[in-house]
Amino acid sequence: MASITLEQVNKVYPGGYHAIKDLNLEIADGELMVLVGPSGCGKTTTLRMVAGLEEVTSGTLRIGDRVVNGLEPKERDIAMVFQNYALYPHMSVAENIGFALRLQNLPKSTIAQRVHDASEILGITDILNKKPRQLSGGQRQRVAMGRAIVREPSIFLMDEPLSNLDAKLRVKMRAEVKLIQERLGVATIYVTHDQMEAMTLGDRVAVLRNGELLQCTTPHDLYFNPVDTFVATFIGSPAMNLLEAVVDRTSASLVVGSQKIALSDETAKRLAGATHVTLGIRPEHFFLEDVPNSAGLVAEVKLVEELGYEQMVHFDLDAKIVRGHGESEDATNDIYGGRTARIAGSGELKQRDRVTLHFKWSDVYLFDAATGIALP
Repeated sequence: MASITLEQVNKVYPGGYHAIKDLNLEIADGELMVLVGPSGCGKTTTLRMVAGLEEVTSGTLRIGDRVVNGLEPKERDIAMVFQNYALYPHMSVAENIGFALRLQNLPKSTIAQRVHDASEILGITDILNKKPRQLSGGQRQRVAMGRAIVREPSIFLMDEPLSNLDAKLRVKMRAEVKLIQERLGVATIYVTHDQMEAMTLGDRVAVLRNGELLQCTTPHDLYFNPVDTFVATFIGSPAMNLLEAVVDRTSASLVVGSQKIALSDETAKRLAGATHVTLGIRPEHFFLEDVPNSAGLVAEVKLVEELGYEQMVHFDLDAKIVRGHGESEDATNDIYGGRTARIAGSGELKQRDRVTLHFKWSDVYLFDAATGIALP
């Protein structure tokens, strides 16, 4: 078993495209690290550098105590699971799983034992004699994982392995992947663009954007303490509501569009020295009851999605919305006004209602308007 360490790693392609910029990341032995971010952020490039499929332009890459910058993929003791299963159609499941071991000329008894052990872990002992064409998508993905497990590598690398599965099967498989990785105890890098998958799988989650690491921490900390507006809106579904706001010290309030919201004492302290800020409220932190020590924004309901146990309420108000990348535009340009609230229960709201959406100051996120960085 081994850890994975990237120190000041850069990847620059011919032509000058800087795909990875001074990346520092350490994955402990036995840890499942998820790399997440939008398309083109550099997560797959990072994975491919660890695998040896891409050269490191500068910086140091270690697996355990070995610097592996110059080593070929086969010398790194890794196993990869891809989004396309790449199974040999003419081979049985058992033959597919044991193929790499046969190339190593291991004894037949050793191969049979390893294939049996891996198939037991994955729950596929009953399909070992079947061909890939006879398998479901989930079974094929298990076979692909078995092919990696059977090699008993130092580290696992997984590149969006569940992306070809339907939604229901993805939920089931991601739980199985988590349990299997914990049982094996091998350092794993898992790449996905799905933030839900990242949050449910990762011991820690690394958020990348434009080749830069923005934040790397536990899923809980990532959700409740995002470093900036990009991370705040990327993590969580629906995304966090971001609104332009101005601090009015004369009235000790926050001006959001044409509305003034009285600040709590604690929030006033957080805003000391700030003038223009971005107010962040997650959809699930809105409620309709006027409870003590809560604040509220008056909004017009544009659309109600009835989900039975809750309503997804899209609303509009006369304030500018802020995008996660820092750009702002008038809320009226958005199809739903750009804002969402998740209200518990059903049947309470309808289109064109004017309502006060209440929230607690303890649930509010505040960011510097110019930089998007979270205020202390």
